[in-house]
Amino acid sequence: MDKEILPSSSYTRKGGRNSRDPSSKYHPTRSRRILKPNELFKPGGAQETIKQIRIQRTKAKFQRQIFRLMLIAIPLGLILIFTEGMRQRALSDLIKDVEAEVNSTPNVNVHSSINETEVISLTIQRYPFNRFANVSAPMTEDQTGFFWQIPRSGGSTLKEILGKCLNLVQASRTSSEVCNINSSQEKLKICKTHMGAFVNCDPSDDHGIQRCRNMKLIPSGIADVVVSSRFLHVASMFDSDHQARAFTIMRDPIERMISTFYYLHNATWEREYSAQMESMTLLEFAQSEATPSNWMVRFLTGRMTKATMTPNDLAVAKEILEQKVFVILTKEIDGGVEKLLQHMRYKVSSEGRNCIQNEVKKLNTRMNYPHVDMSSPAVEILKERNKLDMELFDFAMKLFTRQWKTIQ
Repeated sequence: MDKEILPSSSYTRKGGRNSRDPSSKYHPTRSRRILKPNELFKPGGAQETIKQIRIQRTKAKFQRQIFRLMLIAIPLGLILIFTEGMRQRALSDLIKDVEAEVNSTPNVNVHSSINETEVISLTIQRYPFNRFANVSAPMTEDQTGFFWQIPRSGGSTLKEILGKCLNLVQASRTSSEVCNINSSQEKLKICKTHMGAFVNCDPSDDHGIQRCRNMKLIPSGIADVVVSSRFLHVASMFDSDHQARAFTIMRDPIERMISTFYYLHNATWEREYSAQMESMTLLEFAQSEATPSNWMVRFLTGRMTKATMTPNDLAVAKEILEQKVFVILTKEIDGGVEKLLQHMRYKVSSEGRNCIQNEVKKLNTRMNYPHVDMSSPAVEILKERNKLDMELFDFAMKLFTRQWKTIQ
């Protein structure tokens, strides 16, 4: 009666999976506890033991899953480390190659090493920056206009001018509002509205940019202007045979941030809108971690999530702006639009010029906001958090004058 038995009464041949032969690798004592007869009828005995077995099996299964994940994660980590090493090595090789080229050039000091400015200049000539035509290069028919829209800088007015006054076909965020874009609609078409003509492709976010690329918007030539805030992301839509001809309108960064604060109080249609903005003060807005800082430098260089921006990021942004972007200023929009027409070779009728004048007048009312003490703590915080953007804007004002001279 003291003989131990298994809960299961089925047995197989000697050495089988249910064998009771101790020499068998399938002997039950190796994998499970054998219950005595009195334990089978003991209240809670068998059930408690089976519960423990299930818990042990679950733990073992979980451990196996962790092990499998480690088998995947460790190689991926090694690949990332290797890739970063290769990137650093490639940059080092690039600097060595350029140094060799400089040293082989006549009238150059062979002992001089490549400086940071030369490295930045060479970087701008590579992808994704090489998808944008140089400002100094002549306009060609295979280039498409790209309006880099900076929020609260007069972009809406400039889009009205492009669409209503110049009759240009735009691919912009407005496209998704007037063209009924959906995932099943993969053929390009033009939607005509009172605001102008739009193509059914919205490059204002990453998903839309991918869709525009898949629909081959740029090679089709159907759009005259692409409008987006995502400077580097849009580069993927273009190629060496179909470059972007970039231009933008810029505003004083502090004025732009204050204008953004008051605008987002009621702009429920904007992606950045939050109900908390309605009760927020300008000081709270300036102190908030959610408030963007150095927006222009970040979007030009692709450093949107970088914690701390550096003078090197500013240097890269300046080089991009000078070589790749035609700049006009919000406060100089009258002369700026005229410059833009000449630079982009846009044709305008007498009616179109009257239309432009009307839109420019509207801009003055759109840019207004309540009086703000420019020496207040809130403004000082905004200045501190947007130092690089302020320096970039100072550079842009000088660039505006230089570019105007080249047009004349």
